Amino acid sequence: FHLMPQVDAGTIALSPGGVMAANTEFDLTFRGTRAHGAMPNLGADAAAAVAQAYLALQTFMTRAVPPTEPAVLTFGHMAAGNLRNIVADEGILEGILRSYDDAMQEKLIGEFQRVARAAASVYGVEVGFAQHCYYPPVVNDAALVARVMPLIASTLTSARSCRRWIGIPASSRLLPRRTERAMGLFTGFIMGKSNRPDYTPDMMPKNRLELFFEMLKLNLFNLLKLNLMYFVFWIPFWLWTWLHLQVLLNLSTENYTAFVQDGYLSVYLLGLVPCMLITGPAKAAMKYITRNYARDEHVWLWSDFLGAMKANWKQGLAMSTINAMFLYLFFFGLSFYSSMSENTGSYLYLFMQVVLVMMGLVFALMNLYIWPMMVTYELKLTQILRNSMVLALGRLPWSVLFGLLTALPLVISAIWMPFLAWYFFIGYAFASFVNCSYTNAAFDKFFNSRIEGAEVNQGLRKPDPEEEEDDEWEDIDPDDEDDK
Repeated sequence: FHLMPQVDAGTIALSPGGVMAANTEFDLTFRGTRAHGAMPNLGADAAAAVAQAYLALQTFMTRAVPPTEPAVLTFGHMAAGNLRNIVADEGILEGILRSYDDAMQEKLIGEFQRVARAAASVYGVEVGFAQHCYYPPVVNDAALVARVMPLIASTLTSARSCRRWIGIPASSRLLPRRTERAMGLFTGFIMGKSNRPDYTPDMMPKNRLELFFEMLKLNLFNLLKLNLMYFVFWIPFWLWTWLHLQVLLNLSTENYTAFVQDGYLSVYLLGLVPCMLITGPAKAAMKYITRNYARDEHVWLWSDFLGAMKANWKQGLAMSTINAMFLYLFFFGLSFYSSMSENTGSYLYLFMQVVLVMMGLVFALMNLYIWPMMVTYELKLTQILRNSMVLALGRLPWSVLFGLLTALPLVISAIWMPFLAWYFFIGYAFASFVNCSYTNAAFDKFFNSRIEGAEVNQGLRKPDPEEEEDDEWEDIDPDDEDDK
């Protein structure tokens, strides 16, 4: 979909030549050195480098692009630092470059890196470059436009008005790489659904439940694709589990006890550590995608998945390692205290088992918040863990509810093993979507509403000033005391 506000709704717009420019999306990241604002000479100011690079690149465009060539550079997001009295050590410029010439597009992107490095070097700051995607230009064939225009006018005059918009004159130089052998045209149908009014903000979901089901319906097929992408990273885990499952299914009760006591269970659990470790960056990427789906934010599935993996691989790897080691120590502790309780008859070891189970449940509930928080906020892992524990315990009824919802397929699979196929088709992505639908609401209430400039209630209809906010998930909160 494209928005064309200069063309009225209910019209068909058509033009020969270039109608949509090539687009390259890219980021420039700046890495400096922190210092106190009273002693800026001890640092390398990323904020100054961002500002210098922004001005240098915009000036560079006026000297590098001929006046007859249509090209535009836009930086829609720029940021640096987070404290008023600290020299910024990080900064970013997120921009797009648009033109109708592939060669110019490639040349300018290369030059941008050179200009940004030169601007940043003045302040001793390093620059990183990341290109997210490229879309070639759309150029309508003039001959086809000439043939189609009379047909549109004669067929639809009574129903729709017909107009042109101003396009770039067609030429062989403007032919995009994807249409060089197949001439075509792009037509803008500016209209809504048949027999329905145009979509307005009043049609947006008014509460979280409506948003959940609308987004689930809209993105169900994408969740299937996302699940297959994520499942690839779990193949080692399932293969390792299947090999040991064949052994367990053939064991009697006595042999199973020996299986545990002789250390074979420890071997299995230790083998799970590297299997789970590799899933961490992919899990962070999946949470990023489903978080955006859950709040009606656009996603480029492949590029955003890879980009989120790259952006969160360190914390994702660390968290998956923590999860794997916790799982190993949890079962090892249960086995140890159970054995000691049977051998000694002491209630102390039984009490330790109960404590260990409670710790395991709290840690499992923390995972509801850890991964969405990791991909939403720039926090240290220790801060993420601390905040997740506060939310898991502070909103215990909701945490338990959504923890049970995400664990339900595992319970069913334990009773009826063929249900494990659920995880192959959509289980991982669906659980993540449910998880993020809830955490989006929690983060809006406890974090985003307190952060200046942070957007809240994304995807929801903004309530009228005279209306009371209608959020079904909050209205039925069983833990009213925590919400006061």
